[in-house]
Amino acid sequence: RDIPTVEQFIMSYLRSVRYNITGRTLDTKMNFCRHIIKGLGHYKVDELTKSIIRDFIYAFASTPYIKNKKGEKEYYGQDIINKVYNLIKSIVRELVEEQYLDQDIMINVKKPKSKKILEKAKNQALSKEEIREIFSLVNEDPMLKVTLHMLLFLGLRPGELFGLKWSDIDRQKRTVRVTRTLSEEPIFDESGKKIKTIPIIKKIKNDNGGINFAIRTLSFSPILEAMLNEWQAYIRFKPGFLAAKRKKETADYIFSGENGELARPQYYLRRYRNYLQKRGYEYNEFNYYRFRHTFATAALRKGLDLKSVQMLLGDNDAEMVLKIYANLSKVEILEAHEKFSAAYAADILDMSDEKVG
Repeated sequence: RDIPTVEQFIMSYLRSVRYNITGRTLDTKMNFCRHIIKGLGHYKVDELTKSIIRDFIYAFASTPYIKNKKGEKEYYGQDIINKVYNLIKSIVRELVEEQYLDQDIMINVKKPKSKKILEKAKNQALSKEEIREIFSLVNEDPMLKVTLHMLLFLGLRPGELFGLKWSDIDRQKRTVRVTRTLSEEPIFDESGKKIKTIPIIKKIKNDNGGINFAIRTLSFSPILEAMLNEWQAYIRFKPGFLAAKRKKETADYIFSGENGELARPQYYLRRYRNYLQKRGYEYNEFNYYRFRHTFATAALRKGLDLKSVQMLLGDNDAEMVLKIYANLSKVEILEAHEKFSAAYAADILDMSDEKVG
């Protein structure tokens, strides 16, 4: 039989799975496969050896790429390295199953570590000074003003925020129900070429099974309530925009594009990034997730236990909360424990009094 090249085998593999996975998953696989094709695509599949695979994956992890038009270079992050590594493992397993290879040549090929230097600030809570600075930047943009306040005071993921509807809000109880997320889906033609990417709303689900903590009800403060009222009034005073939202069936969504359409996540990101760049800031300095980390850090500082913070954040495991907890200083942990201890002691004493009475 004819022996395909690695590139031919990968493209054949992608064509075979395209109808069994979502367009977004296929697009992601294709993006990571491009790295593999670039480095290994010219080999015949039966020419692959452990040393060839090892040399490629280690070179991939240790070689910087050009990240922007300015020519600035950066190393791939650990998440991308992991995905490429795992994809190679899957491809090698397929080659063994189809008898192009006699054995799994990925055995004992260790996953390399990223050389990317992660700035601590990217994953740390915002300071009060930083929060004031950011809010001053977006004060003239009503939409950004309310979105950043909601990220800060609810600890939402960006997709969850932009998937919210007015009907999710219970003004009497002052709560908001989180059940869906804004995402995007690539559209492909019959040949497998991506034509465009469209925004979609997805119900939040737990891919690992079990309890889905991401579906949750959160309380919001009078400050946030006033902010939402202000945003709703702003929309109502724009009859053309409101009519466009009704026409495009987004009237119940709290946020939408400039023409009332369901907007892609990139629309909101680009709008926020433009405001930051006007003041000479990079998005990574004040990325959306720093608002979420700030919310979690504040909750831990106030003495909330790890499990409660995890449930407020809608995380199905405690990994992220533990990382944030690790960033707290010993003084902050002690202060939080003191607040918890005082509340705990008061609660126990109340129980004792009830028994005595």
